[in-house]
Amino acid sequence: MKIILSLMILFLSLNSFAKNSSLTAAVTIKTIYFYSKSDSLTMANSHKGLVQVMFTGVIPWTAGSDCLNSSVIVREDDAHIISALMTAKVTSSPIYLYADDANNISTECYLRAIGY
Repeated sequence: MKIILSLMILFLSLNSFAKNSSLTAAVTIKTIYFYSKSDSLTMANSHKGLVQVMFTGVIPWTAGSDCLNSSVIVREDDAHIISALMTAKVTSSPIYLYADDANNISTECYLRAIGY
C-alpha cells in the first residue's frame, strides 16, 4: 500500500512541473498591452499588473502545446523580458518565444524567454 501511495504521489508531482513550449518559426509583435494593477474591468481582473503581447499572425507553437495561438502574457517582475519585447516591437524584429503552458490564464501562457 505504501508503494502504491508513493507511486501516486510521484506521478502527481511529475505532472505539476512546467511544460515548455517553443516556436517552429519567429513571430513579429503587433501590439503590447500594459494592464493596470488596480483596474476593475473584467478583462483586466485576470490580467492585473500583467503585460499582454499580441502578434501579427498565428503563433506557430510546437506540437502538443496548450498555449493560445494569438498572444502571451508576461509577469511584471520580468522587466528584462518586457524591455526586450519593447525593443523587438520598435525595431519590428522577429522573435522566438518560450512559454510555460502548465501555468496560464485561459490558455494564454506566461512567457519564460524570448530569442532574436
